[in-house]
Amino acid sequence: PATWTLHASTNCYAGFGAEDLETPGGSPCCTLPSKEDCFAQCDATAGCEAVIVTSTEPVLCYRRGSVDLSSCLQDYVGYDTYIRPIGAPVSGVDGGGSDGDTGGGDSDGGGSDSGAGGSDGGGIQLKVMSFNVWFAEQSPQRHAELAAAIAQQRPDVASIQECVTAWCREGLLTALHSIGDDLRDYQWSADASGQRWDGDILYRSGTWSVVQDGTVPYDGSRSMSWARLRHAATASDLLVYGMHQLPGGEEVWGYHEQNAVMVTNHAAAEKAAGGDAPVLLLGDLNEDSPSNPAPSSLTAGGLAATFTLAHRNRVDYIYTEEGRFSVVATATVEDAPGGSDHQPIVAVLRITSTSAPSPSPSSAPSPSPSPSPSPPPSPSPSPSPSASPSPSTSPPPPSPSPLPPPPPPPSSQMCGVSSCTEAVLATPAVGPDSSASCGGRIQWVMDNMGKSEADACQQVGEEFPPLCGPCAPEGIPPSLPPSPAGTGGAVVALEVVTYNLYWWNVGQNNRWGALYATIEGQAFDLIGFQECEDVSTVISNVPRMSGRFDSFAPTGIPGPGDNPAPVAWDGQRFDRLGAGWLQVGSDQYGQRVTVWVRLLDRTTGATVFFANTHGPLGDCSTALGDNWMRAVADNIAPDDFLVYTGDFNCGAGSAAINVLDGAAGGPLKLVANGGIDMIFTNGADAASWRSVNGYPSDHPLVAATFEASASASPSPSPPPSPSPSSSPSCLCIFDVDRTLTARQGYAPQCPGTQQQDGVPDSAYEGGTL
Repeated sequence: PATWTLHASTNCYAGFGAEDLETPGGSPCCTLPSKEDCFAQCDATAGCEAVIVTSTEPVLCYRRGSVDLSSCLQDYVGYDTYIRPIGAPVSGVDGGGSDGDTGGGDSDGGGSDSGAGGSDGGGIQLKVMSFNVWFAEQSPQRHAELAAAIAQQRPDVASIQECVTAWCREGLLTALHSIGDDLRDYQWSADASGQRWDGDILYRSGTWSVVQDGTVPYDGSRSMSWARLRHAATASDLLVYGMHQLPGGEEVWGYHEQNAVMVTNHAAAEKAAGGDAPVLLLGDLNEDSPSNPAPSSLTAGGLAATFTLAHRNRVDYIYTEEGRFSVVATATVEDAPGGSDHQPIVAVLRITSTSAPSPSPSSAPSPSPSPSPSPPPSPSPSPSPSASPSPSTSPPPPSPSPLPPPPPPPSSQMCGVSSCTEAVLATPAVGPDSSASCGGRIQWVMDNMGKSEADACQQVGEEFPPLCGPCAPEGIPPSLPPSPAGTGGAVVALEVVTYNLYWWNVGQNNRWGALYATIEGQAFDLIGFQECEDVSTVISNVPRMSGRFDSFAPTGIPGPGDNPAPVAWDGQRFDRLGAGWLQVGSDQYGQRVTVWVRLLDRTTGATVFFANTHGPLGDCSTALGDNWMRAVADNIAPDDFLVYTGDFNCGAGSAAINVLDGAAGGPLKLVANGGIDMIFTNGADAASWRSVNGYPSDHPLVAATFEASASASPSPSPPPSPSPSSSPSCLCIFDVDRTLTARQGYAPQCPGTQQQDGVPDSAYEGGTL
């Protein structure tokens, strides 16, 4: 007999290569034991030329007419098309019905692709995707290509990683909607504030609606995205979690284990508050070693929820809650458009156990903890397809057990302050160094750090001021007052860049040419570097800087690693008036500092205070923010225009950044936010800012443009001689030959002082006499 022709991973439906013969459209005719049974249904239906069946048995069966394979969707994982033999007779069976073992054919809600989001007697069927789009900020062209990759699979629910800014998300969604009317129901769930690296959740609003959603910060730069989605046809709920975990080796495994606790505890709390629902976990989990204990923590039981691994490709995962799903098909999509260094992974799932939500779902979301101290590193696009982004540096993992902490004791037994109630102690405060509650974190600090109860309560209160602050016996220390410079002097026309060079990795992979090309491709007058071990070499190898830019890189910073955070400026435009550095924190890599220079703009006579920092790992406390601010407040002059750049290793909304950020009551204005790479001013707005792909670094290159204010002097005008109360002192000391010398760069503010070009002087930081 003639055989049916298979076209694997192909889906044909109304508008995409076929006429839908089902009623209602978009639903299967029936659930059948095998594809051969579906063939028989087609044989019995007038006008049926093909069937679409799910890739595993039992199958969902869809009958199609007027098939044009060239217009069907190719590479559509989970569904296969079979073309009926030409000339095969149609039997006399009525094709309008379905056989007795079917569960009926509810609409998929979107009236589109076969089975997507559909429901029948076998449970809700849906397609899910996890896709790291590899720093998709660059251009509308990339948005269009990545949207095509998503449209190719048409998932019901997806977690998208590394689409950090609102501009990226809007661009990707606009591109997706423009592909076809059947894709206009795609929407984003809640996004993390402050441009965090999270697992943004994309869903089809024709099939699912958002009941509740949110994000849970778990370090200074990343968040866990979550959403409770409700299925339109059945009113059943689904809990979806999207993550992009910290990258690295053994040094971050402890954090991954704590994240396993975080997601399972959050899911358990959501089930208790809003009703039971099956749970999905999707994301780039950056777990690629068989020795990493975190995956087994999710699957072995013992946590608040237990998962089954549905599909994995390298560091990208799809987990389903144990016993709640069956897997129809899975795949890694090769050669997807968009240029990502990750391949999308997809799974077609059937929810086998649903539970209706409680009659009155919680009106308030379960508490979302505020940002905790930032552990490793920094968000980073992955340099190669074989691994997810690598951190700039990585701290040792914390030691606490991944098991949920015991319930906190009554408030009368802890912290000794009436405001530290049981409700406060039970508040989730998840972070890389925390347990799942304020009380659990306090207990851990006492047990593992040897601190007294009062000191532990104070520390945790300062780590999580909005959540655990009521348990701080001494209260939360206030932020420093605004900078004495106020809004500063005239805004100077400038281009400013902050850029973490990822020095060790660039050197290890000999990507110096690519690094220098990235810097050369940007216009700037000032640039703050992090992870830059030799700023002179960078300047000499970047044509726009060579022979033109001066720099300041302090030396002698104690610790096992030197973190100088050097700065460089256009030496043909600016004279250095002063320079210095202040220790702001420390970690296992040594002291972390803020480096500063005061510059005189020869073209306008305006003065610029340029500060740059590389924040410590594992600390986003108020004390760190106070130190960042002190580096400015102790050295800036009243008329200085302040520009503060850095890899702060803390995100917007963290306690440390809140000390600076005017949006949280601080004295500075955040004008460029690349996640943890930021630029602040003392009140001036940027005319524009950009975050561009920083490859081969694991950080973006973040830049801001400033336009001169009306008060800027139209012609060069040197500033008046400083007084002790208005600017740093003019330091002069006698050299060994009794020559009275001033500090290098201080000639403009030290009356009677002249620079002796060509004469070296080893005093102070060294330089020209």
